[in-house]
Amino acid sequence: MIHKHHIIPKYEGGSDDTSNIVELTPKQHAMWHFAEWQRKRNWEDFCGFKMLLGDVNSPGWRNAMARWAGKKGAEVLLEKYPPGSDYWIQMGAKGNKAQREKLAEEGKTIAEQKWVVTSPEGEEFEIYNMAKFCREHNLLKNKMCEVGKGVWKQHRGWKCCKA
Repeated sequence: MIHKHHIIPKYEGGSDDTSNIVELTPKQHAMWHFAEWQRKRNWEDFCGFKMLLGDVNSPGWRNAMARWAGKKGAEVLLEKYPPGSDYWIQMGAKGNKAQREKLAEEGKTIAEQKWVVTSPEGEEFEIYNMAKFCREHNLLKNKMCEVGKGVWKQHRGWKCCKA
């Protein structure tokens, strides 16, 4: 899969002209936005980086961002809670309330959810950490979860179901 990335971002006045477009892999695209966020601290690059990695699928993360609309609010939020802090982890967990309750009935935590993943070649894996597995295999976690729910048949040839 190839992404088309604006060299000069549209939020900085960049155009859709072909001279301002470069083709990148999804991982390169995410890395570009992360590097730009580290360099300039632009909220748009932080959001782009998180979206490209699929890290914004949690409703808690999206709701927190909506409450802090605008660059000024985002900067305040990021100063108070840097990326990777416990705050973001807890916000993601709050968005999975129904899943946590269902697993609690089975005596499990959300981290103990077991998945059976099938590669495009037909090899099967039993996994407990979908996010880690997706990072290691260049897959989007939210898409794999949709496959697991039956919304999609496959993602990049990979299939999965809850065990």
